[in-house]
Amino acid sequence: MTVRAALRHAVTVIVIFALGVLAAVTVPTLKAFAVPDGSPTQVPGQFIAKIYTEALGRLPTQAEWTAATQAFGEVGCNPQTLAALGQQVYTSADYARLGYDNTSRLVTLYRGVWNSEPDLSVGQWREALDHGEAWSTVVARFFVDQRFLELVPKVCSGARDSSATSYALAGQPAVPQPTATAGFNGSQETLQALLDDTAPGGTVMLAQRALITLTRPLSIPHGVTLTTAGDPNPAHYAEMGRLVRGGDFDEPMVDITNGGRLTSVWVDGARNSPGNFVPNRYNVRVLGGHNTAVIGNKISNTAGSASIQVLGQAGGYDCSKVAIRGNMITAYSSDHYLTRQLANGSTAGAWSDGIAAGCADTTITRNEIVDTGGVGISLYRGSRSTSTDIVQRSVIARNSILSAGNSMYAGIVADPLFYVPGKGFSSDFDFSGAKIIDNMVWSSPDTHFVIGISAGSRPWYAGTAMIGANSGHGLTISDNTTGRVGARVRTGIAISGMDDVRLGYNPATWIHNGVPGKQGNPCPATDVAAPVSEGDAANLQTEVDYSDVGFDGCMGE
Repeated sequence: MTVRAALRHAVTVIVIFALGVLAAVTVPTLKAFAVPDGSPTQVPGQFIAKIYTEALGRLPTQAEWTAATQAFGEVGCNPQTLAALGQQVYTSADYARLGYDNTSRLVTLYRGVWNSEPDLSVGQWREALDHGEAWSTVVARFFVDQRFLELVPKVCSGARDSSATSYALAGQPAVPQPTATAGFNGSQETLQALLDDTAPGGTVMLAQRALITLTRPLSIPHGVTLTTAGDPNPAHYAEMGRLVRGGDFDEPMVDITNGGRLTSVWVDGARNSPGNFVPNRYNVRVLGGHNTAVIGNKISNTAGSASIQVLGQAGGYDCSKVAIRGNMITAYSSDHYLTRQLANGSTAGAWSDGIAAGCADTTITRNEIVDTGGVGISLYRGSRSTSTDIVQRSVIARNSILSAGNSMYAGIVADPLFYVPGKGFSSDFDFSGAKIIDNMVWSSPDTHFVIGISAGSRPWYAGTAMIGANSGHGLTISDNTTGRVGARVRTGIAISGMDDVRLGYNPATWIHNGVPGKQGNPCPATDVAAPVSEGDAANLQTEVDYSDVGFDGCMGE
């Protein structure tokens, strides 16, 4: 046996002993552990979500989520039980089917287990794997390393409905990894020149695992596609070419102009703490256009008020057939409760939204969104003025929005965004073509949404700035669900500030017990609320039971 092999063997034995449950580096199950009588149990919601999003590039299924949360509830949260879940996922058949090489595997392992970007030590781990060390052994070693053990008190805090349910990604900056294919891997300046020189209909291809640091907005020109070689999907995010925010520029990272497309790219806002936040630092901004698309990307860690912002007619950009589809959006470094003072003296919340869309013709489908702190998906009015004939006709469908470690203000909101104090007039924007259908909104046992789905924004703004009862009309809400997991909320579906809403059947389990509310003015603890008698949800079209109560300005904690 060589010295190197002997050392590897010795380390493996130490790992097995330290875990106390990994005989021959087999993978334990959570239920192999017992909770001492009288010991408290905690469900580490964000850890569960993060293991899946960083290992498999997707949210856990509801069956996977239920199995994990039930097991943690039974056996407790400690280094061994966390390791058990992590090893199950990282050594699963689903993970093996990704076909990652050792570099990509380690990227996912650092992020999911150590909550960090790979540092210079990644070379040593890669060398061990290249020389035959078993992947299962490396995974086990990560879970007994001090870097993981230091996270355990945060992960297992037992907190509920507070900032302590979240643990932001560590501050280690991204470092270049070896590229895996041909394609671009250079500076932002060279990439921008290449994009500018590409004719409409052309494509600029990043190398797999390319790393480009952005110090100002990168613009994707008219009709040009920016993608990664091989078109990796979000499940294969560790193979994507990656754009990372660098510096303190208070602008979006990526601007996409008319007909441009962003596909199979990892856009990372590099937000290394909840306090590292300025509203205009979006990851991706769509500047209207025809057939502009953001499809199949990983959008992570925005340092702004949204991961993806879509501007339309109300923002001065004509738009049609905009597509936001199949993206994995994570915002673990966001915060639902924190506020900070900006350089201009104003105060802003440190939360973000997942997708904020103001184009009247946008399809927002099959996106997975977790822990934004603000709203999962916001749909705004489609025009600046009611004098136009522009109807908001966007469709929000088949998206999954999870509050795992960050509580959120709402899952989905249709917001006319009309609140002009002192102007003395009201407006009524047309949402009659818009649909919120077949989405899933769900939460951890220890986090919540204030409102699951909202038609209108009186819960946010009425009583302080809104003029007139309803600033929007029309909208279809139907077939949305929480799945079997359910969602902790104050109000499941809120209709206030929008009339003529068509409310169909939404098979959801809204859980109200113990959900905090705004002091002195909490949103009503009910499945469906609509102040019809007050005129704030006029002409509601529904056969669903609802609470006819007012709740102006109830948003908050």
